[in-house]
Amino acid sequence: MLSIASPGGDEAEECDALLGRMRCRAGAKLKYVTNDIEKFGEDTPTYGGYLQDTPIFNRLIAPTTSQVLNSIRETVECLLQRKATPGRKNVFNLIYAGHGRPSDGALELSDGALSGEDFYHALVENYSDCPNKLHVDIVLDSCYSARFLIDFIVSSQANETVYGFDCNVSSLPDEKSYEMDFIEHGAFSFSLTHPGNSYVDATELARAVDKQDLRTIVKSLQGITVPNPVAFLTNGKQHSMELISGHHLSIHGAGSIELSDHFGTLTHAGLADAVARAKFNYGRDTEYIS
Repeated sequence: MLSIASPGGDEAEECDALLGRMRCRAGAKLKYVTNDIEKFGEDTPTYGGYLQDTPIFNRLIAPTTSQVLNSIRETVECLLQRKATPGRKNVFNLIYAGHGRPSDGALELSDGALSGEDFYHALVENYSDCPNKLHVDIVLDSCYSARFLIDFIVSSQANETVYGFDCNVSSLPDEKSYEMDFIEHGAFSFSLTHPGNSYVDATELARAVDKQDLRTIVKSLQGITVPNPVAFLTNGKQHSMELISGHHLSIHGAGSIELSDHFGTLTHAGLADAVARAKFNYGRDTEYIS
């Protein structure tokens, strides 16, 4: 697992959220992006309850591009040194909290940026001799993060060994991602790490309702009943999206897109068009148009 926290270096747009104000991740606070990746790192992914080896953890705070590329190489090398059972998959987890470049959602680092295509080529360059599949799981809490995922999907669509599998991104291709002072997280990171209602204390929530403690109420409601919690927290300005099992794109609370029949012909424009149509296609399938 490679986790990266990168503070924003630009002036941040601020606007009203469901509660209080929210800040675009162009000006992401180091404390908040660090909170994000630390929260994701609390639970080791088990993928159906089975891990053959101890997970590899690498965490980078405000890194340079070369530090990220070196960490990708070192992590892949560690995977290759392990004697994996033939036929079993390896998994590379990328977690990033920070700002994304408007043109392609590239991860903005302290001295440059890393695009989805760059990330794909860095993996392939170091993993090319391994027969076991490498499932790449990506979690991004950054502006325009769907552009990064689209870039990665298009780049890897013909590769039967290295490809995206289970991925979550915080915003659609034309959307910024936001963080909030009252939760000290990005809206997406908070919602993704507080699913369902298991973390909600019913007594605390009841007390908050009586006292009209809106901060506690909002934090609780987003994890109980709302199908699109990121949009709920950000007044509809931001919508998260998920790639499921490598072939099914789903916008939380909205539409979904089946990709399996189109591998080999997927394009950036085609995926961006399908996502734009799926955004308002609530609860229904959206056709990818080649």
